Amino acid sequence: MNIIDVLNSPWAIAPEKYAEIRDLYERHAHGDKVDIAAVEAQLGRPLDKQYRALDVVDGVGILAIEGVLAKRMNMMAAISGGTSTQLLQRDFSMAMEDPLIHSILLVIDSPGGEVSGTQEFCNQIFEARGKKPIVAVCEGMMASAAYWIGSSADELYISSGTAQVGSIGVVASHTDLSKAEANRGVKVTEISAGKYKRIASEHEPLSAEGRAEIQDQVDQIYTVLVDDVARNRGVSAEKVLSEMADGRIFIGQKAIDVGLVDGKRTTMQALQQLKDDRHQLLFPKTRSAAALTKEGLTMETNAPTTVLPADVEAMRKQSFEEGCKAERARIQAVEEQGNGMPGHEELVAKLKFDGKTTGEQAAIQILAAEKKKLGGIAKDLKDDAGRPVVHSTTEDTSATTQKVDASMSAEQVTAVAKANWQKNPKLHNEFTSETAYVAFCKAEASGRVRILNKKPA
Repeated sequence: MNIIDVLNSPWAIAPEKYAEIRDLYERHAHGDKVDIAAVEAQLGRPLDKQYRALDVVDGVGILAIEGVLAKRMNMMAAISGGTSTQLLQRDFSMAMEDPLIHSILLVIDSPGGEVSGTQEFCNQIFEARGKKPIVAVCEGMMASAAYWIGSSADELYISSGTAQVGSIGVVASHTDLSKAEANRGVKVTEISAGKYKRIASEHEPLSAEGRAEIQDQVDQIYTVLVDDVARNRGVSAEKVLSEMADGRIFIGQKAIDVGLVDGKRTTMQALQQLKDDRHQLLFPKTRSAAALTKEGLTMETNAPTTVLPADVEAMRKQSFEEGCKAERARIQAVEEQGNGMPGHEELVAKLKFDGKTTGEQAAIQILAAEKKKLGGIAKDLKDDAGRPVVHSTTEDTSATTQKVDASMSAEQVTAVAKANWQKNPKLHNEFTSETAYVAFCKAEASGRVRILNKKPA
């Protein structure tokens, strides 16, 4: 992108900063060399294109979004201490993918910058919501494109009552170089195809049609910006247009009142809160390492401001010991349920080591197994029992039943028994089968059974 393209492209930036950038680029476009020493003296620091890469503190990834935002690092970024949105996207992706980083903190002090590259980074942050906590803090200024990015975080704060937030809008300009070229004896004649191809050429004064085209482009980008802010902040586009995005800068409490930010919190407080939230997630039954109040969020506390490795190890040990104690109690409760129910040792062993069954749940399962066991025994007893013997007190079957005695051979006893079975149906009620009756007669003939209270023949 050449200098003219930079000057004429849409910007989402605070107006005064935009004027500085235009002045710098216009002087450069006219051949004025930038006096690096003078710029460094004015800034009070050396010009350094070194990008402040992702920093990690106790599992929190910190991204510094400072100065004028540009898609790529260039001279303007170096002079203004700016930041490349391409590099921010790269480092944000690294933070999201790093398993050792549990939260992300965006520290913003920027007047905004180029539209190009800004929405891409904004959407990247918004789509990462819910995967890791993302908090943004404004330290100084968060205007236009910087707010576009900051609003996409889960939570957004200002660090003080003098922080400047807003200037939501889009600006573009047209640079007419025709007089400067004429003074240098230069005449540029452009040949193009397409009605709007060079409708706002820098080599001639801006026409009404050219102005309308630029305005249309600015309006389109402004609509996108408003819609994104509404989505990010969970409000309607109408609210953004009427209360938040009229181009004004809101200072301190006013930015909170109109809903541009969620409250006041310093970078250190936001960092501590992210660490404490993680601590509570890992160790819900222990106190957090710092005592930040929700109201005022003062840092006046004697509690440590960081969780040391030794503290983490002690908390893990405490959590482990509590878990062991609870597991031993559970196993003991399961064993007690099985003590009075012999025969269920295998079930009790299974319940003891499944890691989840309580004593009460074990009692229910053991009782169900005992009931099933008793039901099986009853069935077996029923199946083994013969037909009930029906005794008649009124009828004498001796008239049709021949007796057996020890003088008979086995064959004779068998023959008599079979004959009795055929002649006397009453025997069918007393014995389950002919075989059973023959066996009874053999036992009687051998003297192994006796019939008591037998009526005389």
